[in-house]
Amino acid sequence: MTNYCNRRIREVLCGAAAVLLCAGAFSCGKENDESQGGDAPHEGRARTVLVYMIGDVNLWQEQWTNLNRLEAGWNDDIDGNLLVYLDPSPHTTQFPNPVLLEIVPDQTDAIVSRVVKSYPEQNATDKAVMRGVLEDAIRMYPAPSQGLVIASHGSGWWPAFADELVPTDDEHDTPQTRAIAGGDRYGTDVEVNDLAELLPIKYDFILMHACLMGNVETAYALKDKCGMYVASSATLPGASLPFQYITEAMFAQPAADFYHLIQTSCAFYNTLPEDEADLLTLSAVRTDRLDGLATATRALMEKVTADPELFYDKLKDRAYTYEDSPYQDLRQVLALESEGVPELQSDYEAFCKALADAVVLTGDVYQTLPPDMRLHPDDFCGLTCYTPQSDVKMSELNAYFKKTYRWADASGFGLLVGYQGTPETTPAP
Repeated sequence: MTNYCNRRIREVLCGAAAVLLCAGAFSCGKENDESQGGDAPHEGRARTVLVYMIGDVNLWQEQWTNLNRLEAGWNDDIDGNLLVYLDPSPHTTQFPNPVLLEIVPDQTDAIVSRVVKSYPEQNATDKAVMRGVLEDAIRMYPAPSQGLVIASHGSGWWPAFADELVPTDDEHDTPQTRAIAGGDRYGTDVEVNDLAELLPIKYDFILMHACLMGNVETAYALKDKCGMYVASSATLPGASLPFQYITEAMFAQPAADFYHLIQTSCAFYNTLPEDEADLLTLSAVRTDRLDGLATATRALMEKVTADPELFYDKLKDRAYTYEDSPYQDLRQVLALESEGVPELQSDYEAFCKALADAVVLTGDVYQTLPPDMRLHPDDFCGLTCYTPQSDVKMSELNAYFKKTYRWADASGFGLLVGYQGTPETTPAP
């Protein structure tokens, strides 16, 4: 194998860690009047970053803590605007309705940021609502650079309605799915393909503060709507990202500093008690290089899918599936398929080079690992993938994948859609 497969930017902070103080989880806070000037544009800053925070979820306390951390991480010397659209939980009574906040510096447990726009009761994952909020932020805080953070539950491209496409039985339930989850009071979601359609501009970066969003299908769907895509391949631990330490990195010039954002996040998790810090993975992907990755992937997939039965046999009981999800490590899948086949090595090396070119940063930290883990975190490539499953029960979902997500055709993974393996049978006694 070429050294390309070993190219990886993985940062670990050594030495004594700084004292990391988590912000308080809840406070009554202070009332804030809407800023004078209403919708008048706030111009003259280099970058505006909007955090689209869906707080009406079961992790509402963590979202409230994240809001407090953003205030702790902000300072007036930063050349930018930091905004939060808060879809509030009924438990956080300071904000009865959704609001757009301009974050101001504060080191207390109170939420003191300025309300710059109040909204009527509305569904945060309704496409028109979401686009309207994004447009408000761009119009009210114009800047030559725009960034977006989406904070909620997530399951990648795997649709919230997967249970409608996949028949289940008592022994095999479908994983919990929610795409990007909306507020509990509505019980709705926004699918990744819909998100790509509704985003009003191409952002300099999109950071997904949600579980399982570091998959290549999602990154490819959003490649025309962001320059850099940052997400976690695994589930995001409840401790969340340490915004009090990484906020400035999002405003670095001339481009956001994801090297230190990932490095600092991993260092933060190293300081947490074991019961608060499970596996954390983060990666930063250059979306302008994803077409090259798709081309290299397809060149290999066209060969390894010629015999679908052999393809699935090579993965069986060897490829690691990320926790309660349908995703596997993209590089591991193609490494297993190419293993021991000399005529595939040049294609595999080309794939590894394209992958290393696209995934420019990765980081991981862990304290304990599940015993059935067949891929060490140090070997994560930074992007997961969905391999269409050969079970006939998955046929409708596979068809949805191929029809809806461009990665399926561009990469060649869609070539597996339609193949149905021989059902496993139990020998007669």
